[in-house]
Amino acid sequence: MDWSYIIVFSFLLLLSLFYKGERTKMVINYLCFNLLVLFFGLRGNVGDDYIAYESFYNSPSLHDGIVFGPFFTCLTHMCRLLHVPFQFFVFTLSFLTNTLLIRFVTMIKVNLPFTLAVFFALGGVTNEIDFIRNCLAIMIFLNTIVYIDGKLNLYIGGNILGTMAHYSAIIYIPFYWITKFCLKRKHLILTFLVCTLLFPLKIRFFDFLPTTALGQGSIILEHFSKYISQFSSLRLSFSFGVIERVCMASLVILYFDKLTNATLYKVAVFAFAAYFSVYSLLSGYAVLATRIGNLFSFSYWILIPAIYNCIENKKARSLYVAFYIIYMALRIISLSTLPQWKYQLCF
Repeated sequence: MDWSYIIVFSFLLLLSLFYKGERTKMVINYLCFNLLVLFFGLRGNVGDDYIAYESFYNSPSLHDGIVFGPFFTCLTHMCRLLHVPFQFFVFTLSFLTNTLLIRFVTMIKVNLPFTLAVFFALGGVTNEIDFIRNCLAIMIFLNTIVYIDGKLNLYIGGNILGTMAHYSAIIYIPFYWITKFCLKRKHLILTFLVCTLLFPLKIRFFDFLPTTALGQGSIILEHFSKYISQFSSLRLSFSFGVIERVCMASLVILYFDKLTNATLYKVAVFAFAAYFSVYSLLSGYAVLATRIGNLFSFSYWILIPAIYNCIENKKARSLYVAFYIIYMALRIISLSTLPQWKYQLCF
């Protein structure tokens, strides 16, 4: 087991205990920013996609350029023109991504190191290593949420930029109008109930489509079809993650009124509903569910600190924090045992 991830996660939790006073907060913010930039920017061959990214950097092709998107491709060529190594490219992406992350977290005024620990354990590691383009797009979206209240041009412009980082960011554009929808508690209850009942059925919706309907017509469709065809035997099963999602759904319903009094939390509630639905409706496609669900993983980074602030009873707060620390620790430990995720420095 690799202890690197556990150490970083534990250190962030430790810093959260001292996050008091303006001067102390400023020092901790600076420390956390540098920690994440260096940890993700100086990593070597970690994860599943490092070699693919490095191969594209060394020998870019039109086909891969279309798949990777305009931003990634342009940044690749800029770095190549400067004759800098691939690791400089990785560090640059880490710097951009974590700058946007820290900016967003400081903007919503929560306990920064605790929120970063949530980010790190619940999607942050896999996003910043394997899904770095996707992660950058998410960070751009999170920083544009402030424009939902009346600044359509800035919101659309920001997310078009995010789409250049990863095409999937196009799904964030409708949030401008979705948040205007009068969401009610009964809508969420019905959504969570139906999805919970459908999860164990593991319905394979795409099996009803003709084989020619997927993987043809564009490079993007071909890329998408891989998640269905190459990993067709992998399905989601009952796990601690299912219990956690049901618990989070229950808490969202319980504190619905408090969580929907601001645009930021409305976005998070809608995103979590999408996250819950994806994992339930696509339980017959484990890899596809994980990949699409990852697009909405940011809901946890917002909701876990927000729900903590909603809980008034001190004992209930302690139980809530303990539950999620245990859950996040298990997620980190699970990741640390995988050989391809053994952390190594670039030098």
